[in-house]
Amino acid sequence: MPTATPGWLFPFSVFSFLAAALLYLPFAVFFRYATVSIRQSGPPILLAFTASFLLAAVNEASWRGWFFKRVQKTRLPAGVPVMLTALLGSLPPLAFRLEFFPVPRVSPSAVTGHAFLVEAFLSLGLTWLALGTGTFRPGAVALGILWSFRFGLEPRFHGGVFPVMELWAAIFAALAVCIVLHKPLSPYREELFGGE
Repeated sequence: MPTATPGWLFPFSVFSFLAAALLYLPFAVFFRYATVSIRQSGPPILLAFTASFLLAAVNEASWRGWFFKRVQKTRLPAGVPVMLTALLGSLPPLAFRLEFFPVPRVSPSAVTGHAFLVEAFLSLGLTWLALGTGTFRPGAVALGILWSFRFGLEPRFHGGVFPVMELWAAIFAALAVCIVLHKPLSPYREELFGGE
């Protein structure tokens, strides 16, 4: 992992990730595919926010910290450590999401498939964030803020467009990290994609 990156990249990369990941909410409201309100059910807001940051820190330290360092030392083909970390790192947020944010009147397989794709792309962005900044900490902050929004806001979607918008937002969140961190990530092109 890189040892020195400009200090401004940390907050800017976190902001870019979050802006892209959450942009679907105002778009969905504007185009009337969803209504968003303050969540009334669930745990108290302060407890939910504290839990969001604690769980995000544990998740990122485990996957993008400890696990990623171990898997990088293996002789796996180029790109596999990043993809493996992203896929496995998406499973705890996926389980958490399915447990705490059920979607009524939608088949469980559709909800699970959609949630997995969203969490996998967000996890890929967080893995690139860790690789580009050299630490899991910006990802822990980004994930904590993202989950705080999830606990604090309750979107109600109208039709099938809203879930597609959320998926595109997750894809753009990963791409936003690549754009912001293109210089710190450039030494890892071979590790990520193979070749020169």
